Amino acid sequence: MFSSFRKNLSETNQNSNSTASSPSTVPMYTQDDSFVHIDQDKNKPALSLKVIPLHDSIGLGSTQTSTQLCASLVARDLPDDDSKRAPVDIVVALDVSGSMNGSKLDLCKSTLSQLLRELSSSDRFGLVTFGSDVQVDIPSRKLTAMNKENALSKIKRLKTRGCTNLSGGIGMAAQELHSIEAPHEVRAVLLLTDGLANEGVSDKEGIVNLTKGCLVSNNETSSFIAIHCFGYGSDHDKDILREISQATQGGTYYY
Repeated sequence: MFSSFRKNLSETNQNSNSTASSPSTVPMYTQDDSFVHIDQDKNKPALSLKVIPLHDSIGLGSTQTSTQLCASLVARDLPDDDSKRAPVDIVVALDVSGSMNGSKLDLCKSTLSQLLRELSSSDRFGLVTFGSDVQVDIPSRKLTAMNKENALSKIKRLKTRGCTNLSGGIGMAAQELHSIEAPHEVRAVLLLTDGLANEGVSDKEGIVNLTKGCLVSNNETSSFIAIHCFGYGSDHDKDILREISQATQGGTYYY
């Protein structure tokens, strides 16, 4: 799930022809830098697509009316020098309500551990957890080696509690981001939840409006804050998480 987030690549628009062309490579570039920005190597595309058709032609003048394609994707290697991407400010709003007990919370812990491994000392990380109540478990701070180790240790010890105050979690995460002095240009809230809100503001419209109020700024000089939603469990509320992600510029939804 998290690797899909890091590879948030734009879709490629391809023209359809009645005759299938010979194998070709079509460059595709990432367009969304709401999370990170990596300088592109002008001599190599971020992602290349190679398509080989089973039949040379289909449609008019051909006995074939359909065909099959073999497609392969090759991604450019990320640079070893982490300084080539913009530093980020990330605050995670993590659902630790009773419905997240077991495999859901275990997967969340795994996601956060992977995220922390990807972040560098120039990035800021904060963690808000919510059940019936909401608390800041890790204040937003730069990820020195010691801060990263402390964060990993605290995440391992998390346990479930109470109901699901989803609106409170989003609001507190936003408050943490807004409290940062001299914030980085790239800022995001990561919402990890099953979306089964039953405390605080619990209706879909109310939560979406609250998200917009907390994260969308009318100040053109300030950078926007995106919210990226991660749905856990086959029973997670897809509709509410999709709409929350669409409340901010650059927001995304994964499951």
